[in-house]
Order: sequence, then structure tokens, then C-alpha cells
Amino acid sequence: MSMRRVASRLLMLGSAFALLSVPALPINVHPLRTATLLPAGFVLADDSSLAAKQKEIAKALATAQATYEAAGTKVQAAARAYTAANEELPGARNALAKANGAVIAAQVTLDQANAAVDKAQARVTTADRQLAAAERTVAGTSQTIGSIAATAYMGSGLTSINVLMNPGSPTEVLDRLTLLDQVESTQRQALAGYVSARRAAKDAYKRSVAAQNVAQQTRKAAMNALLDTQSAQGDAQAAAKTVADLVASTKTALAVAQQNKAATLAAYKQLQQENAQVTAQLAAQAARDRAAGRPPTRAGPVTGTSGYFSMPLQGWVSSPFGWRFDPFYKRWQLHAGVDIAAAGGTPIKAAGSGTIIRAGWDGGYGNYTCIDNGVYEGPGQYHGKGVATCYAHQSKILVHAGQQVREGQVIGLVGETGAAIGYHLHFEVRVDGVPVQPLNWLPKCFC
Repeated sequence: MSMRRVASRLLMLGSAFALLSVPALPINVHPLRTATLLPAGFVLADDSSLAAKQKEIAKALATAQATYEAAGTKVQAAARAYTAANEELPGARNALAKANGAVIAAQVTLDQANAAVDKAQARVTTADRQLAAAERTVAGTSQTIGSIAATAYMGSGLTSINVLMNPGSPTEVLDRLTLLDQVESTQRQALAGYVSARRAAKDAYKRSVAAQNVAQQTRKAAMNALLDTQSAQGDAQAAAKTVADLVASTKTALAVAQQNKAATLAAYKQLQQENAQVTAQLAAQAARDRAAGRPPTRAGPVTGTSGYFSMPLQGWVSSPFGWRFDPFYKRWQLHAGVDIAAAGGTPIKAAGSGTIIRAGWDGGYGNYTCIDNGVYEGPGQYHGKGVATCYAHQSKILVHAGQQVREGQVIGLVGETGAAIGYHLHFEVRVDGVPVQPLNWLPKCFC
């Protein structure tokens, strides 16, 4: 997991710990800027794996939410932080390992760059010496050529004729001609040396300039590697602090939950009492409906493509219906409905027509509304039993007890009142007051 994903999770933990009255975790963690320097064996996660990890975390948090739904505010925050911390620890440690690997790779690159600078500087020094030697050769050759040119000028090209015309023995003439040949050979050698010296000087100059350019580029690369190393080192330190803070947050959350165990169990018992009251009230209403021969609000089987009831709102299931074991308090708890996540303030519609028989504050349910939808007359085990739909944690209730509502009518707004973590609708279907699986009564497409 990248550090950006760690930062986003830390932001979530910070919100949870605001309820605990303890310092929130730091969120100023930057993504690694030295990915290209990672040594072999380090592979950054792609977007698909990060998305899968995000879904895993969301699922774990939803489970924690449902497990601790009866808890007080502090225990809710502790449970959420505890789950998030444990989910984040592997990713944070992996990020730390990658950051440390980046530091090592950047340091190796810096060492190599420094060695290249030293080598390039040595080449510059050698080229400078060659250039100086070539310049001295050119200067010496220039003097020789100057002397030859002056002699040739003063002789006006008549030196050879004078030698031939001077009286003397044949031996003397031959000696003089040999001397002239030697002079011409010296001239030719001097001229060739001059050209060669100039070429060598130019080559040395080009090599010197090239070596200097290499040195400058290498030095620039070395400085960039140094900056990357320092950045990676800072990220590594931040990652290490992240891991330490996550471990500390886990311990803090656990301690808070332990301290509030008695309050949590008391809240759970209260929720059980509230559920029993709702069950008794709806069971009594179902009996009255049967006695009065009240028909169902709509026909059709419970399980069907279109659903017996319509969707109260559009969203996704953040926590399912059913019994689950609380691993911390070693208890079984019934999540009596299905949680449908939606934005705060989203309109909640009646899943079926009926009469409002409960509308108001109800402890852990928060703002809670129940609709008596009549007696079910379809096939199966629920035939002849009273059916009701209930809606919890609303931010606002828009109906009142005794009011007749039609299917699709807006009856409230999504909130997080009562024992709720995050905005969602807790939707229940009750048969003779007893909670049943709501998804069996809703459209199969959940739309």
C-alpha cells in the first residue's frame, strides 16, 4: 500500500479518535517520491490492488460497526479505531520497508555518482595537461617555422643556384647539395610537426570540454540523488512514526473498550429491552389486524424478482442482517435489520403502504419509525401473520403515529442518531413483531 492510502486511513482514524478525547494520528504523510530508486524485489501496489484493499477495510469496519452497535460513543470509536489500526498495520509496515529500501538505493546511486565525479575530474586534469603540452609544442614549432621562413625570404630562393655556381671541387658541390637537402627535410619535418601539434591541441581541448561536461552532468545527477535520498529518508521516518502511532492507537482503543465494558453491556441490555418492546407492540398490532380482518397492503409472494416491498432508498449494504459473535465481549448479538449506506439527509421512502404506529426517539435506534403494513396473505410460513417495516437512525422524522402513508412516500431523512457509526438507514422487516431477513422482501436487484 502506498503512503497516500496510509494517509487516508489515518484521516479516518483521526475522526474516530476525536470522540476518544486523545490526540488524533498524524495525517501529513507524503507518498514516496523515489519509486524509480527502489531496489529489486520492491513492487508498488497498483490501483486495482489498492481498491481491493479499500473494500476489505470497508467490510471490516462495517462488521465492527454492526458488532458494537449497542455500544456507547467511546466504545464505538474504540472499536472502529481498533479495527482500522489492525487493518492498517501491514500496509504501514510495508510502506516503511519500501521507504527504507528507497533510502538504500538512493545512497548507492549517490556513491556511484560521487565516484563518477572523481573519475571525470581526473580526466579533466589529464586533458588540461595534454592541452598545455600541445600549446608548448605549437609555440616551439612556430619559432622554428619563423626562422626557416626568414631564411628562405632573405635567400630569395637563390640558395641552391649560388651553391651550384660557386667554384669548387665536385666534392664540395656535392656536400653543399646534401646540406641543402637536409635543410629542406628539416623544413618539411617542422611543418609536419606544426600541423600535428595543432591537431593534438584541438583534440586535447575537445576531450577536456567533453570531460568537463560529463563531470557537470554527473555532479548534477549526484545532487539529485542526494535530494531523493533525503526525501526518502524523511518518508521512511514518517512511515516509522505511522507504524508506531498505529500500534499505540490499537492499544489505546483496546484499553478504552475494556474500561467501558460495563457501559457497553448495559447499553446492549437496553437495546434488547427496546427490541422486546417493539416486538410486543407490533405483535399486538398484528393480532388486532387479524381480528379486524385487515387485508395486506399489497399482494404477491415474499421472494420474487420485484420484491414484496420496494426499496426505501438507493444505497449499498454496509452491514447484513443476522446473528454475529462479538469476539471482544464473547457474546452473540442479533443485528435485527440490514444497514443501507447513504449520504446524510437522503430521503427515506416507505417500503410499503400502511399506518405509522411508532415514530420518535427510541434509544439505540435513534429516531425510529415503524409502519404496520397489514396481514400477509401469500404462500409460505408467513401466511396470516402481521408484517411491519421499521426505519432507524434517521436525522429527521417526517411523519407521526397514526398517520396513513402510501408506498414511496418520504417518511424521514438518513442520519446517524442513536448507536450508529456513519450515515446509513437501519431497515427492518418484522413478522408478528419478530425481525426477519429484510433482503427476502426487497427486489432481487436491490434497486
